Amino acid sequence: TYEAGKLYNVLPSGNRAPDNKGGAGYDQTRADFDFDRGSNAAATRINSSGLIEKYRENLFLQSNQFDTTWTTSAASVTSGQSGYDSSSNAWLLNASSSATESYVRQTTSASGVNSFSIYAKAGTADQLALYIATSGADVYSWFDLTNGTTGSGANHINKTITAIENGWYRITLTGLNYDQRVDVYVANANGSFLSNSGDNIYIQNAQVETGLVATDYLNSTSVTAKDGVLIDLPRINYDANGENGSLLLEPSRQQLIPQSEYIASWDLVYTTATSNDAISPEGVKNATKIVTSQVGMDLKLTSVDVLANTTYTYTFYIKLESGTGLQGRFYDNTNSANIEYYTYDSQLVVGEWKRVERTFTTPVGCTNIQIWLLAASSTLVTAHYFGAMLEAGSYSTSYIPNHGTSGGVTRAADSCSVTGASDVIGQTEGVVYWEGIINGFALTNCNLFGAQKSSTTSKIDFGLTDSILYAQCYNGTTSLFFETITFDFNTTIKLAFAYKAGDYALFKNGTLVAAGTNATAIPACDRVAFHDLWGAVSSGSESASQATLFKERLSNAELATLTTL
Repeated sequence: TYEAGKLYNVLPSGNRAPDNKGGAGYDQTRADFDFDRGSNAAATRINSSGLIEKYRENLFLQSNQFDTTWTTSAASVTSGQSGYDSSSNAWLLNASSSATESYVRQTTSASGVNSFSIYAKAGTADQLALYIATSGADVYSWFDLTNGTTGSGANHINKTITAIENGWYRITLTGLNYDQRVDVYVANANGSFLSNSGDNIYIQNAQVETGLVATDYLNSTSVTAKDGVLIDLPRINYDANGENGSLLLEPSRQQLIPQSEYIASWDLVYTTATSNDAISPEGVKNATKIVTSQVGMDLKLTSVDVLANTTYTYTFYIKLESGTGLQGRFYDNTNSANIEYYTYDSQLVVGEWKRVERTFTTPVGCTNIQIWLLAASSTLVTAHYFGAMLEAGSYSTSYIPNHGTSGGVTRAADSCSVTGASDVIGQTEGVVYWEGIINGFALTNCNLFGAQKSSTTSKIDFGLTDSILYAQCYNGTTSLFFETITFDFNTTIKLAFAYKAGDYALFKNGTLVAAGTNATAIPACDRVAFHDLWGAVSSGSESASQATLFKERLSNAELATLTTL
């Protein structure tokens, strides 16, 4: 179980103790972990429905209290009206003078791609107009609350009106840079902001949020409402079937694609892009449909700043509808030269979402690149795209959305540890056990799992650094045991490291790897950590399925049994 800042260990800790049948059992000693991911909202996870889950926030204040942070002009607002949700939380927006513009307004400060939504119902008037003043081109549109149709408008990415019940509709308007104000008008005709005295409509639950679609309403009060993958919330990550949940701990990564979902804003050559055309891996209708009209035409980002001689990983989600021979390309703008072409047909299944991954290294002197998603060389292509991502590193991490931040969006690193846990750590002997899969090496020292001494360098753990996996026991400035471990990437391994003064043993997959006889006293540790080195977050890539601390040294026969695949 988990909440913000905390991961609760509700299972037995694995400390060996006699049971009432004369055998080895497990006690119920708990060690609850403190969790940290820094103050940002860029993290995602795969939830128990098998869908990408993001951080969500209603950027309005008092989102359904239209007489507070909202202002009116030639209009009044009256609460206590019958709402779409069988409540009395709707409001009557009434024009108070004729031949004028009657509206309710709130200032906004949302950059990039944003979606405005509001519930509305016809009163004596049947037109609602939305006007969003921005630092760029203002976004506006009219909506017919009698016929349930959209009217004229301009500069929007998408607009919808969806029937709810009892004459209520949910209206959405998506565009760029909602960074000045949002106006909701009572209107007497399509294309006109004017109204007459007594014209009125019903409104309820306004929301502005980042992204191409309006998601479920969040009720803001004096602070903005938030949901989803929140700051400092442990990410319990599931597979695509919504099964096998596990704690996701990742290093900090920066997403460099400036529009990772608004694919229609990319450079199109004999290619059409339709936003919000299909359900994406997020489970909402924000996937972009790509259709080529000539063989070999493309979709590309023409300028992305990078570092020279650096390894990057590029990923994107694609559901191929038709076409073969799909290719990608990385181009060095600095040196006017190709970095590489690659094909990715082998990673695709027609009609299924797949995440394509490609790792490449920028040339010497290269500081800016193009990224091409080329169409097939011999056939026309129809496909849906979502969630492009470019990050520095030799392996991909979880998706980071970017809806228009040119300098990139950074996800802070995860860490998980517990202090004051000396009672669950063997202070003179014990076993550290880890089972999982290594996906990629850390650039610097990375703790997989183990015990540490706060504010010192003492530790008993497994770790990754540069190109090695190791087990170690380190007492201040003295190494009591250190041994590297050979392994294969993306293959399950079981490791057990037994420690006791003068009696060390390291097992992998049922086999003794190394033994040690150093008789120096074992370090007295007081914290347990995953992916964390005394508060400095690690950077390796691994998937752990089990991690256990035993308070006594198991026998070599028990270690062999414990680690046998």
